[in-house]
Amino acid sequence: MAGKLIWVSAAIALLNWQQAACAPASIESFAARARIEGVAISPDGRYLSLIQTQHGTAAVVVIERQGGASGSRKVVLGEPESFQLSWCRWATDTRLLCGYRTTAESVHGSLYAVTRLVAVDANGGNMRVRWRGNHSNHSIIQCAARHR
Repeated sequence: MAGKLIWVSAAIALLNWQQAACAPASIESFAARARIEGVAISPDGRYLSLIQTQHGTAAVVVIERQGGASGSRKVVLGEPESFQLSWCRWATDTRLLCGYRTTAESVHGSLYAVTRLVAVDANGGNMRVRWRGNHSNHSIIQCAARHR
């Protein structure tokens, strides 16, 4: 009898777990950014970089792989207000290039892309904005109501 009770309890627990795992995601969780994205290994294999999102804000994290299972982790770039981290790639063994993007509105009501290319060392030093792109010539959305 005790054996049957254990099996029934296990079956009920499994059923409850499956129902919880299959519950539809909320709109907020469905639309949220991935917690980890853009993972890349430096050319020499020493570093791992990734974009990690917490509470809606992303940061670039570099992990030194030679430190064993608990390699050192360092946040080397953040996400400035109104910009979103798009990608990061290793330019050299110790230098990362990262892209940022946002949109802005022209005086005529068109939205256009604004981008930044930022370089940073694996240790977080020597951060430089390498390119500032304002694509105002190539509007991506025009507000029809303002052009009547």
